[in-house]
Amino acid sequence: LSSTTWAPSADGAATTLTLTATYTDAPWTAASDAAWLGLNRTLGTGSGNLTITASANTGYNSRHGTVTIAGQTLTVTQLGVPLSTNGGFDTGVTGWKQYALPADSNMVSRVQDGVFEFYRTGTQAVVFQETGVAVPAGGPVVATFKIGNSTTVRKRISILLHNQDFADLSVCTFTLEAGSPLATYTMRTHSTQAWTNATISFYAANTGNEGGGYYRLDEVQVTYEPTSGAAASYQTRCE
Repeated sequence: LSSTTWAPSADGAATTLTLTATYTDAPWTAASDAAWLGLNRTLGTGSGNLTITASANTGYNSRHGTVTIAGQTLTVTQLGVPLSTNGGFDTGVTGWKQYALPADSNMVSRVQDGVFEFYRTGTQAVVFQETGVAVPAGGPVVATFKIGNSTTVRKRISILLHNQDFADLSVCTFTLEAGSPLATYTMRTHSTQAWTNATISFYAANTGNEGGGYYRLDEVQVTYEPTSGAAASYQTRCE
């Protein structure tokens, strides 16, 4: 097989595999163990192609399936619908909230070319999203996001995954060198108690906009992955 793993998006997708046979007249069969994985054919002879289609996953849970082709296996993992919305800030700050101390005016923010940019002038500045989605105790939650730093000095940013009331939370802190372009980071954790409203928060750890720069944030996605194995370690991973 040309591939043994596939990770279609929650929206659904199709992929074409190439099967290389030793003999041109060798027959083969293909089968899927999941109703959401469709095949364009189940029989063939010799080398050829097989198109696999994954239907949209409308739930929050990720799901797994396999396709067996001539005794070989393709493992398919499809994430569920993200808990978060507007992670690319395509509609401005819709779905996002901002908070600063000692006053809201101590946070300066904007959406520039589809990227959320902000800095703080007071003691605290945070941009956050309450997803409104419940997560059971022990539920693995994974966040991916792009962060950068367009100022002329090193900055730190802390990311929290937590219940809305902060009764249960996990923290990752990243250091961003001066002038750091947007780069993708991942945070993996799990709830130690049931969450009624999964929330992600981004805290500016430093003040100032040296050189006219900002903290930069884009492509935020929070997913619930009960089959990811993240809960087994009971540790938060910052990658």
